[in-house]
Amino acid sequence: MAQPDNRKLALIRELQEARESLQSNGRAVRRAIDIPSRIQSNFRSHRWVWIGATSTLCLIAARLILRRRAPCPASDRQDSSHKTSTGITLIALKLAFNAAKPLLMSWAGHKLQEWMEIRLTQFQEHAAQSDSADTR
Repeated sequence: MAQPDNRKLALIRELQEARESLQSNGRAVRRAIDIPSRIQSNFRSHRWVWIGATSTLCLIAARLILRRRAPCPASDRQDSSHKTSTGITLIALKLAFNAAKPLLMSWAGHKLQEWMEIRLTQFQEHAAQSDSADTR
């Protein structure tokens, strides 16, 4: 009788060790996943690196945003009338499309409805034919 009790106690001890190991691994995973606290601790330990990197990135972004464009050559200035007429044409086309959009949507809706009705009748006819073939 002493043997089964020892075996049972050994299994209980092994189970308890496995639980403790699982708990410690779970805590390690939770710490690894907790990104905000990791960033905070990293910032506390490397504050000047973070400040320097942020300053550098802000300086680069400001340079990119505020950089001056090169002046246009004289040949581009002569084509400005062509650019203006093209711009006006595109604006007129956009206004015309916006005005015609409700009509186009209505037309497309009716065409889609007609197509769906045709497909539905074809499907119903096919289903009726296959039902009549199955009953034979």
